[in-house]
Amino acid sequence: MLLRVLKATCAIIAALAGLIWGCLNVIGNLQTGQGLLAVIPQVLQWISGHVVWIILPCLLVFLLAERVAGYITPIKINLIGLQAEGSALLRLRVVNKDSKKDKRVESVALEAVDASGHISEPRAHSFTRCDGLKNNKGHVMPPGSNFEIQYRASRGSTAMFNASRPADEQIKFFVARVKLEDGTEISSKRYHVVDSGKGIKEATSTEEHEATTPQPAWRFRLRCATDSYSDNILVGNIPGRYLQVQITVSQAVSACKAYLREIRGGNRPWQGQEQLTFEPSEAPDSLSKAVFENITYRLDVLLLVSNGDIIVCNHNRTWARWPRLKDIFASHGSYDLVIDIGGENAAGETFKLRFDWNGNWQTSFLTSVKRLV
Repeated sequence: MLLRVLKATCAIIAALAGLIWGCLNVIGNLQTGQGLLAVIPQVLQWISGHVVWIILPCLLVFLLAERVAGYITPIKINLIGLQAEGSALLRLRVVNKDSKKDKRVESVALEAVDASGHISEPRAHSFTRCDGLKNNKGHVMPPGSNFEIQYRASRGSTAMFNASRPADEQIKFFVARVKLEDGTEISSKRYHVVDSGKGIKEATSTEEHEATTPQPAWRFRLRCATDSYSDNILVGNIPGRYLQVQITVSQAVSACKAYLREIRGGNRPWQGQEQLTFEPSEAPDSLSKAVFENITYRLDVLLLVSNGDIIVCNHNRTWARWPRLKDIFASHGSYDLVIDIGGENAAGETFKLRFDWNGNWQTSFLTSVKRLV
């Protein structure tokens, strides 16, 4: 992205410089008494005589922009396999172009964006030269090194997925994002998906066959943002804020339930299963709720207390797990909360919520949600 911006900016500057130069010549000729029609042939002659001197600086500027961008964004990201024939799984290759410095990678994500702008993330299948990322511990890239992550998705599975979905749920492009430990986030270009009617191939292995099996239409839509919360006064007259996810469904679901099963980020990740409550938590159906079309429901996820405590919104608001929540969220920064949601007549779907924690209960939020597929 930065490289494209630099090139476009330089091209505009070069074009404007040439235009201004030509205009000044025209103005000079008009001031000598020549009419506009008489000047036009001179302008064309001037352009033809100086075309080399216009193109050459542009090329030099483009090469300079390429080199500058290499220093500013020394991480190169390539998605491999989307245009490949057959059912090869998608691979993400990340290269450290810096010849002198290590790059400390905190996380890598491959996002699939549909026509409505909703984002889902294919699950990782294997890791090559980056075991730390497999265990959510980050990865250090020596100068000039690279690593790859293979995903449970392919050109064939994407085409079959799109063929089984309505137009607004069809994947339009993939984009990869690499986050470094210093907070720098680098995005790849958009890799657009071929027409859903093309490229559907028979899978040649068990893993690829499972990856290319069409799935039923999504039942759940989740949304969270900086306005998805509810302020309350807790026992002891203590202020607190519930961070919530808004849930809608495409068809009615009976006995809908949601579970927190993973917390990623920081130095103390957690995995398990804690059932979350629907608002209001004191209602008898807060753990198993009938949800209907065209109604937005709120799921309580975290409770931020004014004294600095963070509470997971299970049925009794207690945490009997290890590590303790204060240790899981000991560092300020971004955390990923993985939740499963389903019902008696709806297969389970998995989502990843981004929790940005800065230590302040009034300015920390659930900021985004992505579907995991």
